Amino acid sequence: KSILLMDNVTVVISQNRGWKSLQKGNRTLHFKGFLTSHSIESLQDILFDSNSDWDIKNILTSLDGNFAFILESSTKAIFSVDRLSSTPVIYTEINGKFYITDSAEILLPWMKDFVKDKDSLQCLLMSGYTIGNKTVLNSLKTLNPGEGCVIDTSGARRINYFKFNGVPLDLRSEKSKLLI
Repeated sequence: KSILLMDNVTVVISQNRGWKSLQKGNRTLHFKGFLTSHSIESLQDILFDSNSDWDIKNILTSLDGNFAFILESSTKAIFSVDRLSSTPVIYTEINGKFYITDSAEILLPWMKDFVKDKDSLQCLLMSGYTIGNKTVLNSLKTLNPGEGCVIDTSGARRINYFKFNGVPLDLRSEKSKLLI
């Protein structure tokens, strides 16, 4: 399914992979997963009414659940993944036009001259994953866990709304501490 937005953004998602689309006026919210903090309808309204990246970051921070979404309207596109990135969202810019999708293979017809990222390919072959927002194709980017992106007339901006701050666990017992 392809939908034009602002003449420079196309959203192409796999309808048969669990995505649901909610149309309201001149905006469409594509959503996959679940939320425990908001209804999908209220998410569409509060995102559409957001006026700044700060507002969007606060909205994204308040979301609980496993989800990915793409909100598109005539003035902006906002897309995000949950804190685990349980459903990927991929985007690219080709000849000044943005494409947003959940599947890289869907974008292949638009990608005439793609270049492999050798470092990302090596990471994928060694571990099964790529690092950061890179993919095996240079021009494709993916959202990191706890990240969103806004595309409007100013261009594309990534918004990091969650960062895991691990706390080192001391697994040693009190006895073993005394021996050290």
